[in-house]
Amino acid sequence: MVQSGETLVIGGDLNLQSGASLTVEDGGTLLVKGHLTGSSANITVANGGTLTVNDYMSLSSTAWNVAGEMTVKSDVKLLSCTVDSAGTIKLLGDLNTSSCTWTNANLSFVGQTPQVVSGSAVTVNKLVITNRSKSGITFETQVTYQTIDAGSSVIEDLSLIHISE
Repeated sequence: MVQSGETLVIGGDLNLQSGASLTVEDGGTLLVKGHLTGSSANITVANGGTLTVNDYMSLSSTAWNVAGEMTVKSDVKLLSCTVDSAGTIKLLGDLNTSSCTWTNANLSFVGQTPQVVSGSAVTVNKLVITNRSKSGITFETQVTYQTIDAGSSVIEDLSLIHISE
């Protein structure tokens, strides 16, 4: 647990074992300089908390509850995960999902190189795309959203679906 006012830096990789809980409280900051992997774990980032992963993230059967901010600076692969995010999840790499459940997620694609969203369908509350690369972002799977902010990003719009309120 990273408590309020604390900053914890993990100099390498972090592997969450089955049953593990990772919590970043309001005002806490966790930086993982390597990659984050795990199975059957729980990740909670409270409102005002920050979790940053400098490498890739690969998780299976893991529950996310992100009320604060989570940033992953490389690719993300999720298998049978539950993602609930009233906060913001920022991705600089690709996103590949399989059999995941998305609830109220706010998802931002902020890469500087081309990004790809693939695998199972993704449902988000707010989709933000600020990818500034020449090729932008390619959606190879269905992404359903309430609101979108794409600015001037290049979007290969294969399967974006807007849900009217």
